[in-house]
Amino acid sequence: MFTTRYAIRPLKFIWIALIAAIARLDKSFSPSHTFRRVRKHEFTLSDYVYIVFHVALSIFWLYLMENPSYPKKLLIPFLHILGVMVPFTSQFFVPATPVFAWLTTFYTSRFIPESWRPSVFVVLLPTLENVLYGGNISDSLRQYTHPILDVLAWLPYGVIHLMLPFVMALVLWLFRPKQALHQWARLFGWMNLLGVFVQIILPCAPPWYEMSYGVMPAS
Repeated sequence: MFTTRYAIRPLKFIWIALIAAIARLDKSFSPSHTFRRVRKHEFTLSDYVYIVFHVALSIFWLYLMENPSYPKKLLIPFLHILGVMVPFTSQFFVPATPVFAWLTTFYTSRFIPESWRPSVFVVLLPTLENVLYGGNISDSLRQYTHPILDVLAWLPYGVIHLMLPFVMALVLWLFRPKQALHQWARLFGWMNLLGVFVQIILPCAPPWYEMSYGVMPAS
């Protein structure tokens, strides 16, 4: 009985938090409510910069996107605009705008013409390893192989880092004010978007590339 009581208590706590989180949701599906909020909002310079940046970025990637092709790809901005207009979905879509920008950039960057792409830096990351850590860590790690080590490397890279953002978002939605979740979504989106920009502007071969192929140009 004692064990059962303590096992049920966390579930009850989560259930209460879930009910409260659902109660905080805007359940309206009327776009007129969104238009009313927009008219009441006092736009600042940062708001205009934010909007112009995302609109320009979306147009740029939509222009480069080859799959889906035109006119099917026009469905993407249509659905996004619809999601922003409906209050029930806008409470998720608006804060997640940087996340959508990151996903769009990550996916569409594959369609960047070869003539636009900078050369891949082969020796930059190995050099940074030597400067920062005093040696070639990748070479040292490659000398020790074992299935258990593979699993330990796969868990954080292949599972945890993909699931953790969703777990964190769920925890914030349940146990924190909605502003905390909105801030998390924005920061998470901007961080990943910046990472993709760095990969596009400064493409680098992984450190093991130099050990396998030397300084041969990578593509």
